Amino acid sequence: MRYLYRNPQADRPKAGASLSIPAALIAGIGCRKGARREQLDALFEEVLEQNNVWQQAVQKICSIDLKKEEPGLLLFCAEHGILLETYDAETLRNLDGEFTASAFVSQVTGVDNVCERSAMAGSQNGKILISKMAKNGVTAAFVLDEVKISF
Repeated sequence: MRYLYRNPQADRPKAGASLSIPAALIAGIGCRKGARREQLDALFEEVLEQNNVWQQAVQKICSIDLKKEEPGLLLFCAEHGILLETYDAETLRNLDGEFTASAFVSQVTGVDNVCERSAMAGSQNGKILISKMAKNGVTAAFVLDEVKISF
């Protein structure tokens, strides 16, 4: 799991060497309608920086299907080269686990949490690594997916 995390001094590859970063994180993103790419970028980068996580460790972005055509989210995913996967409210609502509930989000989407639930839905047997963080109408959570590496 060490290679998901950044250490700018220690993780600089030596000349001719490469660094393998497994794409083992699923990012769940929630946002208000009309959220701009810059708002999404700001929280995403802040969460990665605060937790010393490489962006390359993010396998995909997940959200609720209400956001599948949200321009800011689509642009954010395209600019980062990360796949967007969405789920309907019923699928998210039926997930087992403890999630950070929001009455406002429930009223708007029909499910009490988008970021944590969608990240869990996008994983194979993951666990929440970074719980819901919010800023400027955007929420993000990260789930560590089950990883199997073979050579």
